[in-house]
Amino acid sequence: MAPQAYVLADMTSPEFKEALRTVEVAVIPTGANEQHGPHLALRTDIANAHAMALRIAERLHPRVVVVPPLPFGISPHHMAFPGTITLRPRTFLAVLEDVMSSLKEHGLHNFFVINGHGGNLPALEQLTLTAKRDLGVNLAFAKIWPSRDVMAKYAATESFGHACDLEVSWSLYLAPEIVRKDKLTRGAFKQSLYRHAGTVVTIDKDTTRRSDNGALGDATKASVATGKALIDPVVQACVEFLEDFMRQNRRSASGRVTL
Repeated sequence: MAPQAYVLADMTSPEFKEALRTVEVAVIPTGANEQHGPHLALRTDIANAHAMALRIAERLHPRVVVVPPLPFGISPHHMAFPGTITLRPRTFLAVLEDVMSSLKEHGLHNFFVINGHGGNLPALEQLTLTAKRDLGVNLAFAKIWPSRDVMAKYAATESFGHACDLEVSWSLYLAPEIVRKDKLTRGAFKQSLYRHAGTVVTIDKDTTRRSDNGALGDATKASVATGKALIDPVVQACVEFLEDFMRQNRRSASGRVTL
């Protein structure tokens, strides 16, 4: 846990009430409970998103509170592997909406989702379009990983993106307890139809199309140093964004600026 950060689940109700004197943004970690090959725990995406949220909250203390992470995400493409639990997109969205509506009743209107799972992205993009109109709140979200171009510079193989050397690297940096270091292995990558995805074609992302063991890349090449190099700039970018996010929405609430 970050040494100086408001963590909602660890606070009493009176402590949170007092914290609301300074808190301007609630950070909500989202991820998934899904397979991550033979070497990462099912909660990998949740653990990494939560760890990043704590780093951001520490940097912006006492203006940020970290909300308990959602325990599940949108993971139908991993259901072929035991242990995966998936929500329907409408369920995922409904839970997020209820979390924000609850905290709005306590006086919070600014929300920032730190997302650790790619399957949640379409739903989060939809929610950012409707949150202001439907819920009366300001919402933005960020992924815990950098751009694909940046990741490609550090990747050990061309097949990266899930339970690969990059994800293992930032897991070693953010939440090392979820890594099975004695089981690190190469992903059993398959080309199949997935080689067309991301071009002009969109297909389902069933993991069995891509990998026999649920992993990509080469986890044996992972390192804490690579994880730090990938994650620290994302944390910094989120901190800088939230500074502006709070400033602009503070002015909007005062009536001086209309967003």
